[in-house]
Formats: sequence, C-alpha cells, structure tokens
Amino acid sequence: MVHAKDMQIDCQYCHTTVAHSKHAGIPDVNICWNCHSIVREGSHSGKHQINKVVDAWESGIPIQWIKVYNLQDHVFFSHAQHVTVGKVECLTCHGNIEEMDRVRQLGDLSMGWCINCHRDTEIQFFDNEFYTQYKELHKLMESGEIDRVTAELTGGTECSKCHY
Repeated sequence: MVHAKDMQIDCQYCHTTVAHSKHAGIPDVNICWNCHSIVREGSHSGKHQINKVVDAWESGIPIQWIKVYNLQDHVFFSHAQHVTVGKVECLTCHGNIEEMDRVRQLGDLSMGWCINCHRDTEIQFFDNEFYTQYKELHKLMESGEIDRVTAELTGGTECSKCHY
C-alpha cells in the first residue's frame, strides 16, 4: 500500500524482470536500499518492516520474501508474454495492490480462470509488432468478418502453450 499508493512506485521498479522473463522477479535489497538508505521509518510500519531491509543490507543476507502467487509445477506462465506482448496491466491479474494492506492472491489461478481470460479479453492486436505474423487474422479484421482478436484466436487456449 505504501509503495504502490502513497509513493506511486511503478510495479516494474521493484519487479525488474517482469518485461523480459517468465518471472516478475523478487526485489534485491539493492533496490530497496535506493530509498531506505535514507527512509528509516514508515508511516504504516514504523521501523519494524524497514529494519528488515536495513538488516539485510548490513548483513548481506537476502530478504526472505513470501511468495504470494504459486502455480503448479506443470504450468508454464510467462510474465514477459503477458506484459510485453499482451500489454496486460499488472492490476488485471493482481488487482489494486495499492488498496491492499498486505499483498494477497486475487484470482484462483485455475485453468478455467486463465482460459476464460484468453477467451474474453481482447488483445492489443494493432500497433503491436508481435501480432504482425497473424496475417489471416489481420485479413479477417480488415474485411469485418471479426471485430476483435482474443488470445484464444492466436492459440492462447492450446494445451501446450501453458503445459509442459
């Protein structure tokens, strides 16, 4: 809440690998230290939570983050595919983090939850270099046979896209 709402820090400032990796990335203490070398007391947490950052910096022992979103081992998910190619905003899946006192999982991450999103959500098909390869879909859009493109139309519901 403090970082996202009060300070209006973009998610990708801390989750640095989200645009080019499968994972969003866990912030290294160096990122935290950019601010917390100076900011030593928080409006919501006092010194307690910030002391964890100070201790990690001084000891060289990484912060033990608590993973919030856990997918099954047989599922492949790429943040880069969704964020960079799909232009999906973080809040689409993670909700309004700025309104949460403690980050929690929003969706159930079930296969149905993902499939429904791929069927229902229109993708940014134009002005997106990745989708130029879908020539037939471009023809259908131009002719008016279809009026939108979803991830399902680009193969987003094929089993092998998400399962090993």
